[in-house]
Amino acid sequence: MEQIIVTRHANVEKYIRESGLVPEGTECYSSIEKGFAKGKHIFGIVPLELAAVADRVTEIKITLRKELYGKELSMAQIKACLKYVKTFQVNEV
Repeated sequence: MEQIIVTRHANVEKYIRESGLVPEGTECYSSIEKGFAKGKHIFGIVPLELAAVADRVTEIKITLRKELYGKELSMAQIKACLKYVKTFQVNEV
């Protein structure tokens, strides 16, 4: 199954790659359409509508302190604010 990264944040992409979550050469997109998500393993945060057509979604959950909202995070800040990395399968009912 094809794996893709979906994020607008360069250091989140860098974290995913450096953590070995995806193979080398995995494509990264800032946004995707529903049809493009179908059957793929997505790494990032996507709406439920997209998650439901993907094969699975690995969420990189970052909990920000108030003063970090709206700012690009450094790798150190990402690691400090990382809550979890979990994979989900979502189905529309």
